[in-house]
Amino acid sequence: MQLLKEMGVDAYRISIAWSRIFPTGTGEINQAGVDHYNNLINAIINIEAFFIVCYDAGIKPYDLPQALEDKYGGWLDGHIRKDFALFTETCFEKFGDRVKHWITFNEPHTFAIQGYYKGNHAPGHRSSVLSKVGDPTTEPYIVAQYAIRCHATAADIYRRNYEDKQNGLIGIPLDAKWYAPQTMQQQTLKQLKEPKIFSLAGFLTQCSSEINYPSSMRTNVGDFVGINHFTTYYSRGNATNSDFDYLNDCISDANAFAIRVDDTNNITPIEDALKDWLRIKYHTEYLTNLLAAI
Repeated sequence: MQLLKEMGVDAYRISIAWSRIFPTGTGEINQAGVDHYNNLINAIINIEAFFIVCYDAGIKPYDLPQALEDKYGGWLDGHIRKDFALFTETCFEKFGDRVKHWITFNEPHTFAIQGYYKGNHAPGHRSSVLSKVGDPTTEPYIVAQYAIRCHATAADIYRRNYEDKQNGLIGIPLDAKWYAPQTMQQQTLKQLKEPKIFSLAGFLTQCSSEINYPSSMRTNVGDFVGINHFTTYYSRGNATNSDFDYLNDCISDANAFAIRVDDTNNITPIEDALKDWLRIKYHTEYLTNLLAAI
């Protein structure tokens, strides 16, 4: 925290672990966990911190208390909404006097896919010709829907009971990849649009579908949607609706192959890797164009 202050950092994003507050997911509060976050918040009180209530898919891929996974299957069951509401409201009560920016989930699309399709994150459900755990044709959609409903519940609790008196905001950041055609001959506008719908628009539309207030009200309320964007993929049409060894699942439903173009420094000596002019140029030009777009 001292290093952050010395660097002049004015924004910082931190996750709150569900199992630190409620080790069994519900029931008795763990005061040691509350004390931990109180100490952390007090240490960075002068930094504009964004607190993630539950899921940070990039740093802490899956933070559901194991007891809830064992009890009813975690994110695959509607009971998660009630328990998530208890957890989030507890956070608002304990920390909201100092925390002014709340995030319910970081990239719900990521943990739905990584946990219930690719198996890279807990609970490790995956689709493969060699091994299939769970049902990749339905589970990512179920998890995504419950995550959206949990976000809606937490946001409603905050807006009704805490937003005015704590003078804060609540929102959700979504991951967004861009897709460019591998060749103009192979790609149609529809084929470019569909993977974007499955990765971003499906979540963004659901999060905003019930909010139809006049523009003046939307401006004054001021809650937010964040966009996490990391890279662009070349894509081509998937007319067979299959993705090599992935058949009849949520990825092939998007009707496109994503072809990642990247390089790595895995075997490059560190002194040479630090002279990474390609990425320096990329970040410079990317941020310059982002600023221009804003």
